[in-house]
Amino acid sequence: MRLSTEIRRAGAGSRGGSCLSLIFALLFFPASANPEKGATAGEAEWQRLSAEGKIELLGILTGGRLDILRRPRFEAYQTEIGEFYRSGGYTLKWVRNSRPTTTARGVIKQLQAADNKGLPAQDYDSPLWAERLAALEQPGRPASESQLLQFDLALTICAMRYILDLHLGRINPLVFHSTLEAGPDIRGPSDFLRKRVLSAEDVAGAFSALEPPFPSYRRLVKAVWRYRQLSGEDDGEPLPASKTVIKPGDSYSGVPRLTRLLRAR
Repeated sequence: MRLSTEIRRAGAGSRGGSCLSLIFALLFFPASANPEKGATAGEAEWQRLSAEGKIELLGILTGGRLDILRRPRFEAYQTEIGEFYRSGGYTLKWVRNSRPTTTARGVIKQLQAADNKGLPAQDYDSPLWAERLAALEQPGRPASESQLLQFDLALTICAMRYILDLHLGRINPLVFHSTLEAGPDIRGPSDFLRKRVLSAEDVAGAFSALEPPFPSYRRLVKAVWRYRQLSGEDDGEPLPASKTVIKPGDSYSGVPRLTRLLRAR
């Protein structure tokens, strides 16, 4: 059954929004009722949405905004995200039997550890994932379809942001150096998620392929990890303030503290 038929059956009172928004959704994200050709066995098990669920998903994709995100607007990724869902017939990719998949949990773990790569984990909703997972797993209280699709979409958006930031940095160097070799061509975050992550047995390994191949980058990541470790070990005691400039040979009560800090590094 094609989505256009399902929309007509859903009726004007569905939660998807106005008829005008649905027309735009169908123009920009033409639907396919079935996953793309060549789908794997895992893809065939993607959780399908009802007619109303597809309408809600298309409405969010068209609007380019998901309010449950810390950074709700995703216009920069709108085309890629639309393609990600269109190619699978607008099914949910991170949910099976109304529960987050093992792969989804692996992706969330990577997002929560983004600080170890020098990327601010809060940019990928790190503080919110534990609560979102718990909301989908309450005993005796099955999550609504709207909750499931918003969880799925939130994870897709955050994963795409992380993919591009990890691969190119938060500021794309190709804007300033068009000839720079930035490592392997990932073709696009949608393609990478579908082909490298959704079926990955080792999610961390899949994401590691995105990292720049330069030795200087590896040293920087190692330094970030070391400084985060030191930050966790330090008691945060501030150095004593001095009203005058401290010169060689002067007495300074903060010398023991300063010595500990320098030796730790």
